[in-house]
Amino acid sequence: RYVEQIIVVTDGGENEPPFFVDALQKYRTALNVEPNICFVKVDGAQYSEHVEEECKRQGIMFDSFRFKGDYYSLPNLLPLVSKPSKLELLDEIMNWPLPVRLSA
Repeated sequence: RYVEQIIVVTDGGENEPPFFVDALQKYRTALNVEPNICFVKVDGAQYSEHVEEECKRQGIMFDSFRFKGDYYSLPNLLPLVSKPSKLELLDEIMNWPLPVRLSA
């Protein structure tokens, strides 16, 4: 099984292996998938841009959001950052009605 999106709640730093980019590359290779990556950045004692910089260096596309609320409201953020899968997006596009010309 594979996932289509990975949401990472992070302060941006990495302390111990496995490091995110390495683990993601192994996951992508093993399952032959390209999941969407979304970072939800929270303030920590030592906030860092390390993980995002590593992703940029490796050419990994991602979205990121800064979260400044309290931790009890964090789950309410998930519907806003979750995206439909590519198949759901294609289905939505294909079901969109085509424009019709009005007769003169």
